[in-house]
Amino acid sequence: MKYLIKSSFFALFILLVPAWTSNAIETIKFERLTTKDGLSHNTINTIFQDKKGFMWFGTSDGLNRYDGYNFKTYKSKSDDSTTLSHHLVNSMYQDSAGLIWVSTDNGLNKFYPESESFERITLNVDGLKISPVTYSIFEF
Repeated sequence: MKYLIKSSFFALFILLVPAWTSNAIETIKFERLTTKDGLSHNTINTIFQDKKGFMWFGTSDGLNRYDGYNFKTYKSKSDDSTTLSHHLVNSMYQDSAGLIWVSTDNGLNKFYPESESFERITLNVDGLKISPVTYSIFEF
């Protein structure tokens, strides 16, 4: 009798496991995005998704915001202090206020989404302005 109960339980378990696992499998859609799609460079150094759902790609030739259809590219212009401080983006982070911090090979930048402009962050050390190069950004 014990054998019959055990074998019935085992058979029921074997029949139900495929039903549980088939419901747990999700289909994930992946698209490859390249310069042909509007990305500024095919070398991507950092990726993150902001609180509004935009995907951000930091490349070797600027910062790219992707809305699922189109790219908007932000690049450095030496004569415009409201642009990125350098074209090579190392890392990104969105703080609790919604501002996006971007580190480049020539310093740290703060991006203001409302005006779509950057503030270049500099440190004054003994009267010298220094642009800190960072590779990781986080908030305490």
